[in-house]
Amino acid sequence: MVNYIAQDYFGKIEELLVNAKEDILTNKPSNINILFQLLSALPISTNIEEQEVKKYAKGIFGNKKYTSFKERIISNAIKNQRLNISHTPENIENYNAFYFFDNETGEQIGYSNGIAVKDRTYDGSDFFNGCTVVDLPIENDWQAIADSIPPCNAMLIIDKYIFGNPFEEKLRSLKSFIEMYKANTQIKFHLSILFSQENNGTICTPTQIETAFNDLCSINNLELQLFSDNKIPTRDRLFFTNYCSGNIGHPHDRGLTRFNQLFLGREEKEEKIRRNYKNYTKDLDLWHSFIRRVPDRIGQIKTKWVSSDFTNRLFELTR
Repeated sequence: MVNYIAQDYFGKIEELLVNAKEDILTNKPSNINILFQLLSALPISTNIEEQEVKKYAKGIFGNKKYTSFKERIISNAIKNQRLNISHTPENIENYNAFYFFDNETGEQIGYSNGIAVKDRTYDGSDFFNGCTVVDLPIENDWQAIADSIPPCNAMLIIDKYIFGNPFEEKLRSLKSFIEMYKANTQIKFHLSILFSQENNGTICTPTQIETAFNDLCSINNLELQLFSDNKIPTRDRLFFTNYCSGNIGHPHDRGLTRFNQLFLGREEKEEKIRRNYKNYTKDLDLWHSFIRRVPDRIGQIKTKWVSSDFTNRLFELTR
């Protein structure tokens, strides 16, 4: 995960800091301090001038007193070898990154691409507030999480039982869940689902799977992969998107369940953000490796369904 930030956007942050300097000094969990923790935790890609980098590099050792937010962030990135000089920080090249655009149209670009963007219109009042959800009761529909959906252009679901009975009810709920996260993303939305065809004697029929595949493929602008394995090494129902990981007790088959979602980039301390992403990429690597071992067929039994030959964007983080 990377923070792409236009050099001039540091000036915007300095403006916001006028009313939030005390938050940084006291580590108060305000939006601006949360932003500071994110920029401190993850690699920085920016179009800062090389001469300025050299100037900051000279002062990274010792008890340096920083004169600006920019100097502090860039110096920290240099010291921890997390700085990359980019000539085009406002061109989208990583669909799993955070972007800070020095214009007034960046957030609209973010909406259409399912990526996390803040632009010149950001006033410091919100930084993905509410996207972390803990033990929230969900009943019958997903409306309870409607205000907690982070940007998203790709999703991985691990659920042994997702196409079991009651089949129609589960499929209807799953489709609603996916459409809520996909929202109005204009680029192809990548969806991968790992499930089992047989669990404790209960069998998901080939007809049901084909029905589910075709129904999910009808979602506009979506690329789909289904992978079947009867030995998935967890009973948990898990999901991952570009900026979060989560689990759901009984996501698509019961009236009442519990919903949990961790937004990976919003924490009070940078160490927690790095830990979040370490665990997240470790999990994605595990599931990517597992999925790659799933064959097209086992004998006469089909185990893979794909709408096209694509690699889920989430797995780019494991390369």
